[in-house]
Amino acid sequence: MEEVTSSIPVRSANLLQNFTPGSRTSWVSFGLAPHEPSCIQYFMTPRRPSVVIINDHIDTCTGLAELLELDGFEAYSCFSGVEGLYQVTIRTPDAVLLDMNMPGMSGLEVCAAIRNRQSIANTAIVFHSGEQKPANLDGADAFLTYPVPLDILAAVLRATISKRSA
Repeated sequence: MEEVTSSIPVRSANLLQNFTPGSRTSWVSFGLAPHEPSCIQYFMTPRRPSVVIINDHIDTCTGLAELLELDGFEAYSCFSGVEGLYQVTIRTPDAVLLDMNMPGMSGLEVCAAIRNRQSIANTAIVFHSGEQKPANLDGADAFLTYPVPLDILAAVLRATISKRSA
């Protein structure tokens, strides 16, 4: 993909726009007035893939969120299916990392609810569970059984996000 650069005059400075299809636009200001403290300022950073983690085991959920944050994701923790579905609806993440068995609303019910809501139906869904893979996983993009090394988990999330984005 080719990067496109354009310059926009703004007051006593110019704003340089760098755009690469599929990523966020970055902006750099230059030629600022002499009284400005810095001649170059970056206004935007590349977009990180976002994931909502839904798992009723609090330590597992928060631990996964912290590890995925370190691996470049923007991660949100939810400890029930109902809370997770709400967060997926308002945040519209790139992916959902979903436990299978939870009290109240199960992972399969959350998955079905996501697929039935037009605004979030194209969200990548990866099941991450200690259970054996069930015969029927309608709507899921992948199923991983505990324990999964972080590099594999991150790679599966990125692959399902790419597949859904294409």
